[in-house]
Amino acid sequence: MRKLLHLSLLLFFSSIAIAQTKFEEGYFILNSGDRVECFIKKEVWKNNPTEIRYKLDLNSKESIASGNDIKEFGFTKGAVYVKATVQIDRSPSALNNLTIDRTPKFSEETLFLKLLVNGYAKLYQYDDKDLIRFFYQHGNIPITQLVYKAYLIDSKIAYNYQYKQQLSLDFKNSDVAYDEFENCLYTSKSLSNLFRLINRAYSKDERQSLDKLQKDEYNITIRPGLVLPIVEFEDKRSVYRDVDYSAKANFRFGTEFAYLVPAYNDKLELLFEPTFVHLDLEKTYASSQITGGLVTAKFEYTAIDMNFGARYNFFVSNNSKISLLAQYCIDVRFDNSQTYSRRGVSFNELELRSVGNLIFGAGYKHGDRLSVELRYGLNRNVVSDYLDISNKFQTLSLVLGYTIF
Repeated sequence: MRKLLHLSLLLFFSSIAIAQTKFEEGYFILNSGDRVECFIKKEVWKNNPTEIRYKLDLNSKESIASGNDIKEFGFTKGAVYVKATVQIDRSPSALNNLTIDRTPKFSEETLFLKLLVNGYAKLYQYDDKDLIRFFYQHGNIPITQLVYKAYLIDSKIAYNYQYKQQLSLDFKNSDVAYDEFENCLYTSKSLSNLFRLINRAYSKDERQSLDKLQKDEYNITIRPGLVLPIVEFEDKRSVYRDVDYSAKANFRFGTEFAYLVPAYNDKLELLFEPTFVHLDLEKTYASSQITGGLVTAKFEYTAIDMNFGARYNFFVSNNSKISLLAQYCIDVRFDNSQTYSRRGVSFNELELRSVGNLIFGAGYKHGDRLSVELRYGLNRNVVSDYLDISNKFQTLSLVLGYTIF
């Protein structure tokens, strides 16, 4: 058992050492207008990218394209970044840095903007650490910042919501209700929804958003596997209840629902995995406290484990990745019990009520479908209703995975 645990820990740390970001199919357009089809190294661009790393094919040498030489780049099934010279307001939003000036202070900069919504009305985002700004464009109007600024009035925070006026005036003929502009928040989700409404109003055939071209942000994976439980009971008063079950593999079956957080380029997944588990352990042993000497203990545990957690992926190559996992498990119990019998006649039964426990794991996935994980569940207390009884209930699981979509 210790060897298996050491193996899982080794997989944890070795994965960090060898992990690298994958290359995805994409393109870039040079300032001359030439378009280069390639595979781009996907990064978490939290500020203006100064260069991109690419390969002409997955087996070729990695090359670098300077941001000064390209005017656009993007992924076939993902985001698009457009270079533009814009007027941007970098006024601070942190409370201790606010001023009494509600007017934005613009400066001219050349930036790569992420295209959020495409169509007659285009929405862009610029993200630079704690600074987030949105820009828009329509018709022959150049790319313009949507103005939103926090400032102080008598030591209280006030807000300049000029972006609502900008949009309501520019798109007053779009048949979009005024309340839609007034209730729009300065967030990616809220503005994207509004721009989709605007585009639908101008043209039903307009391509609404790059989000529809991106690969699914949700995955559903079937997860069968084997679970090896480590179960012991100890009673301070009645020694006959002391039992250490031999490890026995049992079947488990789960369905994992994963949300891929877009900002982390498929590296971070938020998980919900309901799993059916049935454990049936039995042991016969001698006890001087029982007439006849032999006691048969039986541990029956059936539950639907509700596992909530996260997985972080490290790309080993463009077609494989290693991952680390952490989950918190709570269960929907059935009639679970620990019973003691002699000669087939039960004379004592413990009703088991479990509390949540943590699960850690490491795994490997090849392509978009097949995966395998080794998971270790920390101790789960199932005798919390009994003051004199303690238990060990840990698990080591081998979990297979097949991603449906």
